Amino acid sequence: MTARTHLCRLACAVALTGCAAHATVAETPKTVERPGIDRLLRRQSEVDMSGWLSFQGEIVIYDSLPALDLDLVYPYCVSGLLAPDLNIPAKRLDRKKVSVHAQRFEYTSLQDEPGAMPTRKLLKGRIIANGCQGRYVLYITKISTEK
Repeated sequence: MTARTHLCRLACAVALTGCAAHATVAETPKTVERPGIDRLLRRQSEVDMSGWLSFQGEIVIYDSLPALDLDLVYPYCVSGLLAPDLNIPAKRLDRKKVSVHAQRFEYTSLQDEPGAMPTRKLLKGRIIANGCQGRYVLYITKISTEK
């Protein structure tokens, strides 16, 4: 993990405690506002949301481009899987602004992958890593790019 990533995660932790309303990285003149992802996901089991998609082996939706650039974790992002019938190469959507319709699942309630060490979770029979480290994950049933 790079020093930048450590600094970003520390800034995020400070923001989560309520000590600061935003996180800042000294080498990058970007400020990241407190996101509304957690509030949205706590209220609804089916969500319509938009954000910036990152694909690094797993779909991650960030609530802002600065949050994506800083590689922040929950509540600045949410991990997800594309429904197979969407037939869209996720890599093509990397760093694009997208709108999604998705089912929300609590990560800890998902089934464990049999025999996996360390334990991994399954969402609709597929492994989801939850790289955002959030309470919730998404099963994306509709996706479109925004301008």
